[in-house]
Order: sequence, then structure tokens, then C-alpha cells
Amino acid sequence: MRCLSLNPYITVHLQEAKWGFRKLNVIRKVIKVCHLKKSYLCIKLSDDKMMKRLNLRWRGINKSTNVLSFPSYHKDKATKDHMQNLGDIVLSYDTIRKQSITYHKPFSAHLAHLLVHGILHLKGYTHNLKYQARFMESEEIRILNLLNIDNPYFIY
Repeated sequence: MRCLSLNPYITVHLQEAKWGFRKLNVIRKVIKVCHLKKSYLCIKLSDDKMMKRLNLRWRGINKSTNVLSFPSYHKDKATKDHMQNLGDIVLSYDTIRKQSITYHKPFSAHLAHLLVHGILHLKGYTHNLKYQARFMESEEIRILNLLNIDNPYFIY
């Protein structure tokens, strides 16, 4: 596993070589438009095998998923340097690849959408109720628009 620092506060753990460095550019762009300069964040780039284990352990679901977010217990407490610890995000290359093919979307656009989705969860957004889902989706669309990525919820 390789550990890369996008800045002093945001680290990316590459578990699988298939992620490649081109995907890191997508991650850098998402981090920039999400304004995470004052936040600690760990992103783990994984595969379906790892994601299935995590999903079973933490959510009781025995299958892989595209993204999991693990908020920090200390999210509301700023450090002495006024930094906020958001938490961790895990992304599965295999599931994202399959979904991007199924939905006819570029891998990089789908990756950006899921990373934005995970970051919003760490910031406290949720989609448990209809109005919460609409609010979260509108924020995702707004952020993806800044990246010149089409509305992921648009049905052709």
C-alpha cells in the first residue's frame, strides 16, 4: 500500500495499483472545490474484497459498495491550529468501474461524484428522508458543476 499526501492534512492510501495516478488528479480537483483546506481527511482507494469486509463489519451488509464514509468522533472539535478532522472515506475501484460502465458515465466523473457524496456525509449531510436527499443531491450537483461534470441524477 502506498500513502500519498495531497497536502499536510489530506492523505490518500492506494491499496490497489489499478487506481493509478490519473485518478489522483480527480481527487485533487474534488478536494479543491470542496474547500477542505482546514480539514483532516483520509481517503483509501480500495477494491471490492476490502469494501465487502468493511461493509459487513460496519453496516451488516455482506456485499461490496462504491463508497463508505466514516465520520470522525471528534469532528466538532477543532484542533489548536483550527483544523477539523472530518474522518475517512473508502472507495472501491471495482464497483465504481462496474457502475460507470452500467450507467454509461466516465469513470472519473463517477469517481468525483462518489467522493463528493462521501465528503458531504462527513460534513453531516444525509439522505435518510426525501427532503434530506433532495438537499444533498442539489449540493452534489452544485459541486460537480464546478468540476464541469454533468448532473449525475439526470435521466436521459
